[in-house]
Amino acid sequence: MQIVINISEELYGMILNFPNFISAIATQAVRDGIPLPKGHGRLFDERDIVNGNYEIIGNKIYELEPLIEADNESE
Repeated sequence: MQIVINISEELYGMILNFPNFISAIATQAVRDGIPLPKGHGRLFDERDIVNGNYEIIGNKIYELEPLIEADNESE
């Protein structure tokens, strides 16, 4: 499963520095996260593709480095 969560840099640092650290805040962040659907495509930063010229986007989309690779799993 892949999930997108929004946590503060401080909480992220605490989780990395104290791997046994579990808190209600971290649990809530996972609960509030957005599960990515199975079979989703590659996910990009929109700033890398939005420039108003769709011909260029069509030619360069495969050159962009995705933030998250596509999920090829099928149920």
